[in-house]
Amino acid sequence: MKQGRLSIHFDAISGQYCVHQPVTIDETQLETPLADESAALDIGTNILVACTTTTGRQYLYDGLDLFERFRETTEETARLTTAGPGQSSSRRIRELYRRRTRRRDHAQNTLCRDLVDRLHDEGVSAIYVGDLTDVLETH
Repeated sequence: MKQGRLSIHFDAISGQYCVHQPVTIDETQLETPLADESAALDIGTNILVACTTTTGRQYLYDGLDLFERFRETTEETARLTTAGPGQSSSRRIRELYRRRTRRRDHAQNTLCRDLVDRLHDEGVSAIYVGDLTDVLETH
């Protein structure tokens, strides 16, 4: 395992220090699936991921609740922006953007980890992802 450069920065909004350190793991230390199955993923917005495997299993990850919270936060940010300038509203807007981004990133990371663990347990060694062009342009 190779450790990258450790970085520390202060988040003025939350009043906390954040630490980041990338780590590279040698491929010989990675677990390999027990079989040679495949999985196909379709990425979307309401259904974040639809997955089908050659073992016959299917997984759906619903994103409606997450998308609804994302929309509510965006609407609150828009309301505060139109309310007029002010130190407290500017701070609140930054806090909302940061919370929204963290919530989204956490949901994506958790989804990926859960799906990869399930696929690994099924012996999936190859994952094919659909074309993301329309998803990225539309949403």
